[in-house]
Amino acid sequence: MRATAIAFTSLIIFSGANAQNDDCPGALPITCGTSITDSTTTATDDAVIDCGTTITAPGLWYDLIGTGGWVSLSTCGGGTNFDTKLNVYSGSCGALTCLAGNDDGPLCDLASDVVFFADAGVTYHVLVQGYNALTGVFTLSMGCMNCAPPQDVLISPSDIAADIYWTSLNSGSDFNIEYGPAGFTPGSGTSISGTVGVDGPPAHITGLLAESDYDVYITEACSGGGISPAAGPYPFTTLLDPPPANTFCGDAQPI
Repeated sequence: MRATAIAFTSLIIFSGANAQNDDCPGALPITCGTSITDSTTTATDDAVIDCGTTITAPGLWYDLIGTGGWVSLSTCGGGTNFDTKLNVYSGSCGALTCLAGNDDGPLCDLASDVVFFADAGVTYHVLVQGYNALTGVFTLSMGCMNCAPPQDVLISPSDIAADIYWTSLNSGSDFNIEYGPAGFTPGSGTSISGTVGVDGPPAHITGLLAESDYDVYITEACSGGGISPAAGPYPFTTLLDPPPANTFCGDAQPI
């Protein structure tokens, strides 16, 4: 159930003052499997509604056409040098409707990422901006998939076990969790699997060492045969001492 990495074709733009995509009507196109490197240094402020996160800096605009599947947008690549935000809208530029937004992605520090379902043929408007008036260079990447990666991953460890929580966007999917010592190579760890809504979340892993560092990867296999990109690695550290007997939900004490 390992996911295959998405390859991206890169384009470097570096928009200057009064760039075409400084406003929504002049948005530049972005498509599946491509990435664009650009700069908001000379961009101007955008008077648009907040979406998932507040609008706090000048930004640049991009348009994508939905393919009837899941879309990922990310500024987590190495080309980003400032604290970015992402906002995704549907509707017309004159009447934008918020769809998704993110400030700090869970796995890329101060960069941003969003995952959403893009209806076939629908145009979506993407604003790349910064935190607290910051501007700079960024790389925006777009990936397309028919099976969304797990979202909102949270790990609750004890000394020798851990509960893995996440949100699934795929109805009726199966999951695979692979874990191992921090920095382990995917494919060499220990795996558990099950069905979303039956065996997790949360999923319980055991046999860990106390006060030790681990990484976790999660993938989902959808009913249509697609496999999601892997979510991870998510790091966690086990506790030194055993927690109370009712630390995990499955061990709740009667009252």
